[in-house]
Amino acid sequence: MIRLKKDLKLTTLQKVKIKDDDWNRPGGGYLDSGSVVIVTSGPTKISDVPFKVLSGSGEIVHRNPIGGTLKQIAPGPGRFFFSQGHETKSPYDFGTLDAKLFKVCND
Repeated sequence: MIRLKKDLKLTTLQKVKIKDDDWNRPGGGYLDSGSVVIVTSGPTKISDVPFKVLSGSGEIVHRNPIGGTLKQIAPGPGRFFFSQGHETKSPYDFGTLDAKLFKVCND
């Protein structure tokens, strides 16, 4: 298990499920294998841990009242939350990630 903390850089080892940061209508998606992310801040009150994509790709569905919009994930601005492989004890807990899905970047 990988213990999460702020500014931790991680690489996905396979395609992993994630979610967006829409509190009212959260959407799901995935990051492709080999994507690099960084934890950007502390966990929310329900222990969602935010990250941004530094390199790599994927897709996310942004939900709206009449359906959803499929968007490509690209490096840069954008905030997402870990989903698949994330274990936590709420509230405000960073939790851990499954080491079969992610590895820590040592740079």
